[in-house]
Amino acid sequence: MLVNGGELESHRLLGRKTIELMAATQVDEIPLPFLRGQGFGLSVAVRSAGGESGVLGSPGTYGWSGAYNTYFRVDPQEKLAFAIFQQQTPANDLESTYGFQNLVMQALVE
Repeated sequence: MLVNGGELESHRLLGRKTIELMAATQVDEIPLPFLRGQGFGLSVAVRSAGGESGVLGSPGTYGWSGAYNTYFRVDPQEKLAFAIFQQQTPANDLESTYGFQNLVMQALVE
């Protein structure tokens, strides 16, 4: 639904502008290691154009991470959404979540 601008199976669930505002950077990057290269939209982290995020992906990719390594991202440029649902410690295991995103992005074939 997020990849399709608020529509799911021909049903509008969110307005197109709602998705645009949600995924637009509203707050600049906060200098935390697990948020490098990301600002904040409305309820999501948003990858900045020149940011050093430590992961492969397009500028404007957005999503959120849970405390125990649940992780989802939407890449509007690639028309791709991906998620990993794991519950493990330590929290904010960047090797696991960023590794997952890098594997997804490396699997794309033109």
